[in-house]
Amino acid sequence: MSLYSKRYDARWQHAFWMGLIGFFLAMMPSAWAEESQRSATVASGAPGVLLSFNRDIRPILVENCFACHGADSASRKADLRLDRREDAVEHGAIVPGDVDSTAILDRIYSDDPEEVMPPPSLKKVLSAAQKEILKRWVAEGAEYEPHWSFIPPASRSPHAGTPCLSRLDGPATRAIPRRLLSQRHASQCI
Repeated sequence: MSLYSKRYDARWQHAFWMGLIGFFLAMMPSAWAEESQRSATVASGAPGVLLSFNRDIRPILVENCFACHGADSASRKADLRLDRREDAVEHGAIVPGDVDSTAILDRIYSDDPEEVMPPPSLKKVLSAAQKEILKRWVAEGAEYEPHWSFIPPASRSPHAGTPCLSRLDGPATRAIPRRLLSQRHASQCI
């Protein structure tokens, strides 16, 4: 193999990988925008958006609560498990739908260093937004969800309701004449 052909192969490989990276970078901003918009909506407390345990609540509990009130029986404090809804409700730590009777909210909002959770000795502090999200979650019924890895993926069309050709408008399809796209994909439109 000559030096020229090695250089030629390297250029094609480089072009392929740069094209692939460019494609994924072109697709990512819309996904980031949707997630940041959802996070902003949840944080603002919009009434129409229900909280998701796996997306909104579990990260707060994992970071601040599960070390002492999780699955590990050796490190569990006060014989309270917050990782299972039945145990948290049975223990009286969570009263679904009743913010005033929920013990974990009383502990989270407490100013007493002996009562506040997480304890000051752990050097973990819940932000005001995290406290409000937990309060809203309890008011919504404190529903738990299984870990995301145990939930089968739901099939959904990300482009439902949009015209078929507008979905195909992108850098990869601009080189294809519109008439060919409309003939080939007319039957695949939703």
